[in-house]
Amino acid sequence: MSEAADRPMLSIIIPTCNDAPHLAATVGHALLAAGADKLEFIISDFGSTDETLSKARQLKVKTIAGSSCRVAAMNRGVSLAHAQALLFLPSQARLPDFFDLLIERAMRSEMIVGGAFEFGITNHPRWTPAQRAWYAMVCMFQHARYRWAGR
Repeated sequence: MSEAADRPMLSIIIPTCNDAPHLAATVGHALLAAGADKLEFIISDFGSTDETLSKARQLKVKTIAGSSCRVAAMNRGVSLAHAQALLFLPSQARLPDFFDLLIERAMRSEMIVGGAFEFGITNHPRWTPAQRAWYAMVCMFQHARYRWAGR
């Protein structure tokens, strides 16, 4: 088998700082949402004082630590990546179903040089109606801004 065939299609880099409670759900959800299994997860920590790194190691994903900020953690994560495409994922994010296929299709197009998923905020059961309305407005504004700016 060739080296290219063994290579993951997508490296998912998750910069973390005290995110132990969220890691298993984020990685698990990404695996369930993917239509393919050629994913590489990299947890890049920048100063956690909780169990983030030990939780990441339990998930059997690549880990790296020692960065001083989120940007440095993202760059350190890239240093471990082997895929031709990178996805920087916040530790509490949820990806759309078959996100890997969406990325693969975008990568085949010569017209696309970058991309982003739709922005959304999930309602929390304790939010007041005013808070729900506020976050709905934020999502609507972001959606319009991305469309009008052509991003």
